[in-house]
Amino acid sequence: MTDRWQVIVEGLLEQPLHEDLQGTEVEIGTQFEMIKREGDGFDLAFRTEYEAVLERGKADEILFGPIIKYVKGRASTTLDAFFTGQVGDRADTEGLGYQYNWQAKYELNSRVGLGVEAFGKIEDLANAGSFNDQPHRIGPVIYLNFGEEAEGPEAEKREREETEQEQRFEAPEFNVAAGVLFGLTDVTSDVTFKLDAELEF
Repeated sequence: MTDRWQVIVEGLLEQPLHEDLQGTEVEIGTQFEMIKREGDGFDLAFRTEYEAVLERGKADEILFGPIIKYVKGRASTTLDAFFTGQVGDRADTEGLGYQYNWQAKYELNSRVGLGVEAFGKIEDLANAGSFNDQPHRIGPVIYLNFGEEAEGPEAEKREREETEQEQRFEAPEFNVAAGVLFGLTDVTSDVTFKLDAELEF
């Protein structure tokens, strides 16, 4: 919507082994960038979301928290640290939960990057239980950029965007992230395949 403010609409599809592909969530939210780096350095944003769960018997959720990113040349690391809460009649906990998404990434060139991602969740911080009772996964990911704007590392791309603010419309970018994540606890699936596709315009 602006240089610092985004409106977010996302859908999530999952296909457990030997089962059909099904939609599980629709998410609507907003994100505001409080610190916007120039070149290398830190970014800081704050996100809020409402997650409408499509699976029967499960409660909708709210999500809020910071997104912190650090960039040094072609390398970057990002941490999403979100608090969560269930809403509605189907809520089975009244306490706050916590979930994290972590990424370390290195851009080999303007089109291809390699990285590691980790995901985890605690349903109720007041009754977290043991580490083995919580879902945690980690694994390698490859990133592919098919957009016309892929002319250099992310830091250089951000610098170009700032010098081209007078352009009202830019060519769309199509990005794909694919990888294999391995479960770290008893309640996590041993292997999860990840495939994200993003169209940015």
